[in-house]
Amino acid sequence: RVIVFNPMLGVPVPRARDADRDVERVRTAFTVPELERLLGVSSRLGVTDGAVWWVLLLTGMRLGEVLGLTWDCVDLDGGFLSVDWKLEHVPREHGCGVPDAGGVYPCGYKLASKCPRSRLLVPSGFDCRELDVVYCLTRPKSHTGRVVPLVPELVEVLRRVRAVDPAGGVDGLVFHRVGGAPLNMSGVDKAFRVLCRDAGVADADRRVVHETR
Repeated sequence: RVIVFNPMLGVPVPRARDADRDVERVRTAFTVPELERLLGVSSRLGVTDGAVWWVLLLTGMRLGEVLGLTWDCVDLDGGFLSVDWKLEHVPREHGCGVPDAGGVYPCGYKLASKCPRSRLLVPSGFDCRELDVVYCLTRPKSHTGRVVPLVPELVEVLRRVRAVDPAGGVDGLVFHRVGGAPLNMSGVDKAFRVLCRDAGVADADRRVVHETR
């Protein structure tokens, strides 16, 4: 009720593309042999490096939900985990003042992530847990507390991860970089294509992590 017209009325509606001219690959499920090879290659990557792929392949969880998984949401004795958070990049804003004519803020930086007084650019009441200057834990897309059952083999894999890394990363992250920081989501997506190539998956260079769902 601030502007007097709908600006979207001036935007042309995109037409559905002709299926015969669509050059994008249609996303498909992995075959059973492909899945077996992916799990086999993952098991040779080391306990923690390989476990993230096992969780993605055997739970149907979203990438952000897996990378945002914390040990307090994992019940190995009960054989399930609870999806309470997801890893997400949350934008930040400067907290040091206004920029000069050249766009440089009083802190000396243009990027808000480098400002020592930066703050999350989120609405009031937004539920999140700040991990570092890039990533936060936010509530999942699906309802909080969604229970995901774990097959016995996956329980064993996670027990091994817990044995070698009992504390986890920052805020108890199950999967993290050396030092405890969250994994880079785009880096994980690229690593997945490498995994697909090593496992002999068809069209490996165009597969994406979301297809594990």
